[in-house]
Amino acid sequence: MMDLDELFEHGRQFAMTQFNAAGEVLPMWIAVTHDEELVPIVVPNAPSKDALVGAIKDLFKERQVIRYVQMLEGWMIVVDPKKDPDEAKRYIEEGHAISEHPKRVEILTIEASDGITTRMGQYRILRPSNEKPKLGKFEEMDGDTSEGRFSHLLGR
Repeated sequence: MMDLDELFEHGRQFAMTQFNAAGEVLPMWIAVTHDEELVPIVVPNAPSKDALVGAIKDLFKERQVIRYVQMLEGWMIVVDPKKDPDEAKRYIEEGHAISEHPKRVEILTIEASDGITTRMGQYRILRPSNEKPKLGKFEEMDGDTSEGRFSHLLGR
């Protein structure tokens, strides 16, 4: 049996190892079913993020998933909370993609949840000129503040 903390750490280590070997991490989940079966899910291509979220939620329901860890590459906007704390939110509400913002950074997120408790952290993806991509320092964050289409796939 793998509890939420062990699952989170497993996902973090696996994602780091995968990134260091391949320079990327495909969208993936490790789900734990009600009878403690581990179900790995890797999605190399998806028609859309919304379709992918719907398919993952359906699969979780069908397989009776009780906790999971997900490993996803994405973008984050770095803002100065003292100058303009709502900059990122406003940018998104205006219909812009985070990947186009001038203050964006590429990240690899790790999120584990059991529908009650969520643990979340991220690595910044560093792409130095003429070098292999690498990961920055891992930063754990308050999982309860996690937002986005891929957050809280088992509900809150």
